[in-house]
Amino acid sequence: MKKLLVFSLVAIMIMALAVPAFAETLPAPLLGDVNGDSAVTIADAIATMRYVMLGITNGVFMPARADMDGDGTVGIADTIIITRIALGLS
Repeated sequence: MKKLLVFSLVAIMIMALAVPAFAETLPAPLLGDVNGDSAVTIADAIATMRYVMLGITNGVFMPARADMDGDGTVGIADTIIITRIALGLS
């Protein structure tokens, strides 16, 4: 029983040490990439517009990545900013 307890504690300690190292290798979320495909495209602009105008989300939609102006809400201004980025205008 003691061996199992010691083994479990060692395993937990190893996992705890590995998690921060793994977390450091993850890329930071891309602001404007609301569908999670690692690029800001017109698909992100359309998804944000649908969310703002109709309240509809199809598939993956990450509102935190859509708040481009940092006001805590997702609105038409955010949609315009995402559209400009997707078209290469910003």
